[in-house]
Amino acid sequence: MKQDAQVPLMTESNDIQAQFGNNGYSKPAAGLVMLREQVLGDSLFDEAFKEYSKKWMFKHPQPADFFRSIEDGAGEQLNYFWRGWFYTTYANDQSIAAVESQAGDSLLGPAKAGQTYYRVKIENKGGLVLPLQIEVTYDDGTKELVKLPADVWRRNELAFTYGFFSKKTVTQVVLDPKGSASRRGSVEQHVEEAEHGVVDDGRRTTGRREGRRGFLGTSPRFVLRVFSSSREHIHQHERRIL
Repeated sequence: MKQDAQVPLMTESNDIQAQFGNNGYSKPAAGLVMLREQVLGDSLFDEAFKEYSKKWMFKHPQPADFFRSIEDGAGEQLNYFWRGWFYTTYANDQSIAAVESQAGDSLLGPAKAGQTYYRVKIENKGGLVLPLQIEVTYDDGTKELVKLPADVWRRNELAFTYGFFSKKTVTQVVLDPKGSASRRGSVEQHVEEAEHGVVDDGRRTTGRREGRRGFLGTSPRFVLRVFSSSREHIHQHERRIL
């Protein structure tokens, strides 16, 4: 989606030099689908959109009227979404930066004995704030899908750490498992400490990143493997609050 000539959706039409149709029709429609299916959910979005239609039928609503109506109908603050999708050229580019593990009793004492605390560190490289879907695979073959709302980025829009306790051993973590370019972080416990500087004594295991792009840590000895998206990094734009 990122192109040199790309401009925000709210750009005046005479300032759009390329992709006029996509900027005026396809991207706004994609934003509504994303808002309905990934951010608010079908029922909440439909109810809010119905109220907007009733309130503004036969009138001339402006974009800000639509934004406020959807927020009022859904009962959600969506400034981050309007800003990212309509006022910037940010893209959805989330990546797993590291997966760490630590013995549970070292954090909360005997109450968590036999359990492991995992930290999944996620980076928002594209700038667009969206919910998270994390698929965790355990050594017994079972999988768990964790869905987190966009609110997790409220304090820091560039990085977020998800932590959880488990009695099972995590072998793989996948970000956006149903996406076309899922990011994977696999945890392998048997690592040579001297060679990689990774402590593997049951107390703490730390994954390291060895690059910025592509399939990182291809050696089976590495604790962390990461699939990072191949799209170009989004240039930093001035953030504007509605």
